[in-house]
Amino acid sequence: MLKPLPVIPHGHRPQVLLVGNGINLLFGDRSWKKMIQDEMVISQAPIVYQDIKPMPATMQIVLATRDRVDERLREIGDGLAYMDMTGERTAFLREVLAMPVESILTVNYSLELEYAAGLPQRVAAYRSELKRTRDLYESKEPFRVYQYFDCGGKQIWHVHGDVAKLSSMVMGHYHYGMLIREIQDYTAEMTRRYRACRSGCLDYQPYSWIDSFLMGDVYILGMGMYLCEADLWWLLCCKKRNFPDTRVCFYELTKEDDRQKLMLMEAYNVEVVRGIEGEYKRQMPFYRRCMEDIRQRIERARG
Repeated sequence: MLKPLPVIPHGHRPQVLLVGNGINLLFGDRSWKKMIQDEMVISQAPIVYQDIKPMPATMQIVLATRDRVDERLREIGDGLAYMDMTGERTAFLREVLAMPVESILTVNYSLELEYAAGLPQRVAAYRSELKRTRDLYESKEPFRVYQYFDCGGKQIWHVHGDVAKLSSMVMGHYHYGMLIREIQDYTAEMTRRYRACRSGCLDYQPYSWIDSFLMGDVYILGMGMYLCEADLWWLLCCKKRNFPDTRVCFYELTKEDDRQKLMLMEAYNVEVVRGIEGEYKRQMPFYRRCMEDIRQRIERARG
């Protein structure tokens, strides 16, 4: 269904939440490491996890599946289609949905946010509710750049695809390369339109999650932002160059092996929010304190 996004008023910075698998690890879901190990067993790969541990995750999956990423997507996607939506999990995810942001971006393929919003646990139900900002043929929209789920006026975007369209799931570095190309094509068009609107003091018409990511304040929670996330790092670079008045806040317990990531974040003006490390990152109190900090920052930003 074609449904345009609300315009972004001149001078307004959208408030955006970017979440990752951390919100699922809270409830015992499978980690990336465990998935890689499982895929190695299924493919009978002649390697052990320690052999590929130093590699980017986008290349780990290639070796773990013996370069059968496309073939494995169906079973991986089917395994993620059903979520154990306990009362505690649903309540927490509804807190996430209630955050005072215009858009929620997720790198998860699974549909836990939509299920928490009341969507039946059927992939077909999700497909039927998807909104499209542009009337493109399916072949011209391989990813979810222009498709979102409307949650009471708040958009949920699966920036790396979802289980309802297996070909949209960005997993191996081949898929990341194709997504980056699409992001770059859209960004070139988007920045031209944005500059024209800014010079004319006009409202801006967005068509994608990319608009909100670049034009808005982004709060990253429950996502490691590993160096292999080439699409998001490219966008952070683009954001610094073209939208220097916006901000990005990153919430995660820091580890010694995060030094390279933190140096890159500093280079791209990403604020690493510290002082909330009182609880282990998979524990609920840590997330709730982060969410309260985000609320306070948004309230100050809106004046």
